[in-house]
Amino acid sequence: MTSTSAKQPMGRRALFQSALGAGIAGVLAVASAPPAFAAVNYYGLTTDEWKSLQRLFRDNGISPGAIDGVPGTNTWKAMQRFLILRGQNPGVVDGQPGPNTWRAIQRFLTQFPWYSVGPVDGIPGPQTRAALKQWANLAA
Repeated sequence: MTSTSAKQPMGRRALFQSALGAGIAGVLAVASAPPAFAAVNYYGLTTDEWKSLQRLFRDNGISPGAIDGVPGTNTWKAMQRFLILRGQNPGVVDGQPGPNTWRAIQRFLTQFPWYSVGPVDGIPGPQTRAALKQWANLAA
């Protein structure tokens, strides 16, 4: 007697249909996956604080894009343009918060005695982040 649980070899047609079904299921699973988003660095600020800065840029005639509290490319371009209007040179207006942008932010904030940014080195360290946070809250 043979066991009913013994596996029978699959015919070519059954094997193809099985593989086709698995392939379609895999495609459907991939097609229905949520879109991946790039990680956004908020540099210690909340979305409300970023919204305050976005409104500050907008109120100074510089479009930050949507007032959504997300420091994306448009917000960083607005930051760079704002810094240029304030006599700072953030380098190329590219929407990327690189060392030149951070040095310009640090130089801008050191003009005011109530901000302590630490060394003007183009690195968003803890003191620079704290000063940026203070500025955002003052802008609110």
